[in-house]
Amino acid sequence: MLYKETLDLIRPIAAEAINELFDIAFKNQVHAQDLLIVIENGSYKPDMLNFKPTPLLPYVIGPAEEGFCEQTMYDFYHSYRTKVYPRQETHERLNKKDKEVIEMEEMTIQLELMIYQKFWETDLILKRLYQLTQLALGKQYEWEFSINNFSSRQALIREKVRDELKTVCPKMYSFIKSIYRSQLRNAAAHTQYSFHPMSRIMHFTNTEPRTQPLRVLSFDDWEQYIHGVIMLYNEMIRAKNEYGSIYAATAQKAGGKLPIFFPGKGEYMYVYDPEFKRWHS
Repeated sequence: MLYKETLDLIRPIAAEAINELFDIAFKNQVHAQDLLIVIENGSYKPDMLNFKPTPLLPYVIGPAEEGFCEQTMYDFYHSYRTKVYPRQETHERLNKKDKEVIEMEEMTIQLELMIYQKFWETDLILKRLYQLTQLALGKQYEWEFSINNFSSRQALIREKVRDELKTVCPKMYSFIKSIYRSQLRNAAAHTQYSFHPMSRIMHFTNTEPRTQPLRVLSFDDWEQYIHGVIMLYNEMIRAKNEYGSIYAATAQKAGGKLPIFFPGKGEYMYVYDPEFKRWHS
């Protein structure tokens, strides 16, 4: 269950971590609009050459299929994040073994496990975290990024995002480390958990001593994981919108256009339409 008190507690930590990542990515980006490409989702689509040749193909900017998938994930997430409960009152009822609240807590954690899993497996979310990390490290935007280039999503999250940020963005590194556990994601995906509502714990069957040692997790401890992911997603959206507005204002001062660098093709102008608040080439 989402509690306002816990969200308020985690919000500044998540905001600091995301601000650090976006600010350093903006500062260290190789080309001035690389962060704009992250925001607008630049992709490499060689299959499009077969039916719609243009000077910029196979490079495209826009939501594409992964953007529409992420929007569907967001709709589910947003419908849940609007349901916030008073923590003290709810826990008083739980302590009194209020059957209605016990059943509600169990049902909401089922939904939260889905949100947790979906967040860490959504292609565009992982792509943005990876590309922001690349920019923060002073590397170019990776147009040919593909989830399939990595051995697993866990390898991408742990090795290519979290661990790479340890030095350059220590706050973001620490925040991801505190809320990401592959065992929780896998347990949610494969229903390798059971609830014990009266004890308010989850029991896991996907245990492995070295990599997945968690056998039980209290509902109170789960609270930190799901509130952390909710606030991470919230703050990612907020920072993306803020930097999007910065680029839009910069474009309007420059005659409504900003140059985007395309590998092997040089710079092309990206045009901002203030009436509809959107970009096009």
